[in-house]
Parts: sequence; structure tokens; C-alpha cells
Amino acid sequence: MIRPLLKFSLRRLLSRVLTAAGCGVAGAMAALLLYNEPALEAITQMRSQAEPLFKALGVGGSASLSLHLVSIALGFYLPLVCLVFAVSAAAQLMAALVESGEMAHFLAAPKSRSAVVCTQAAALLLGVLAVVAMPFAAAMLGGLLLHPGLLSVPGVAAAFTGLLAMTAGAALFALMISANRDTALSARRRAHAWIGLAFVLWMLSRADNMLAYLSYVTPFMLYQPERLVLLRADGWSGAILFLLAGLICLVLGSVRFSRRDLPL
Repeated sequence: MIRPLLKFSLRRLLSRVLTAAGCGVAGAMAALLLYNEPALEAITQMRSQAEPLFKALGVGGSASLSLHLVSIALGFYLPLVCLVFAVSAAAQLMAALVESGEMAHFLAAPKSRSAVVCTQAAALLLGVLAVVAMPFAAAMLGGLLLHPGLLSVPGVAAAFTGLLAMTAGAALFALMISANRDTALSARRRAHAWIGLAFVLWMLSRADNMLAYLSYVTPFMLYQPERLVLLRADGWSGAILFLLAGLICLVLGSVRFSRRDLPL
């Protein structure tokens, strides 16, 4: 761990963290505000008229406030916000430093390249934690104020933990790509292409039973907040696999970055 680099990276990510967290807080609060009879009736009516679209967006039932929060916020909106942040932040922490020449300053210190990658991974994961934690805190506080006693704290905490694991895995994958690119734009494009394709396939697999087979080719099938919010044990396996995949990507990215020639 390189402390000066960690501090530098956290400052570099601050604006992105605040922007993504703000969008997440807005989504969580909007879901809570929509938990009223007129809004639920309108959502039910719209879902019946465009069922494949609403399934693709993860909008399901609202039998409880916790399930409603998962349906409106955790099924599509918050994952999208978190993934966009993860790709952007990963590009800023590795490829952008190579592009600007700032990486040469940190590599001049008597530290290994793997230490640089691990430090950037730590900064990235701290950013991911903040982006997920702030909407969770907003959901808890908003649920307490707007719908006291209706929100299942353990269930919602489990669902947000699943979101954290999914985002962390995707962020480390994006960091692996960024460690192999020379410009931030190239890193963002490559990571957006892979993650975006997997995300679209995940949405399509939910849209119709005829497309359900697509779930077998996208890792996002492992993200199951509707099971986690009900505290079902089978929902945790996907979260664990996301974290393991992220750690593998971190190792591969570190090895590749240590061996490549850099245009410094």
C-alpha cells in the first residue's frame, strides 16, 4: 500500500463519488416516495401493459416496502449508476495516470508495480463502498421517516451488500482493463463494451421466458437482490462469486501491469 498514492487517488475520485452517490440517494428516495397507493396502482397498470419492458428493468411486485425498494431502485437504476461509476473511476486510477505521465512519478518510488495496482484497487473499492453506502443510509433514514416500521433493515442491508459485491467485482474487472490501456478513453470504451454487453444480456434474459437462456452467459445473473432482501441463503452465493471473480481480475491486472512496457 502506497499512502501518498492512495490519498492522491481518493482526492481524484471525490467528485465522481459524490456525483454517483447523489444519483443513488435520489433513486432510493424516489423509490420510497413512490410507495403509496396511487403510485403503486399506476405502476401495476403500466406493468400489465408493457410486461416485458418492466421485467427487463427489474420492476416486480411491491408486496412490502423492502421488495418495492428492490423493484424500483435495486433492480436496474442503482446497478447502472454503480457500474458507470466503477468504469469511470477505474479508468481515472490507472490508464489516465499513464496517459498524463503522472504514473511515472509514482513508479519512480522504490515500490513495485503490483503495489501501485493494489493501492489503486483499494482507492477504487473505497469509492465503491461510499457510492453504495450513501443510498443505503438514505433508504434507512427515508424509510424511518416516511414509512416507520415497514422497512426490513436486515433484508435491505443484505440487498445492498449484494449490490456492493456486484459493483466491487465489476470495478476490479474494469481496473484490470484499465491497467492494460494507455488512455482513459480507451479503458472506458473497452470496459463499457464488455460490462455493457453483459448488462444488456442480463436485462434481456429477464424480459421474456424465451430469452431466459441468456442468463447463462452473463455474470449479472449472480446478482439477486430479490432473494437477498428476503434473507434467502441461495442469494449469497452470487455475491461471493462476484467478489472471487474481482480478486482474480485484480491478480491478473497486477501481473499484466507489472510486465508491460509503459509509454512514460
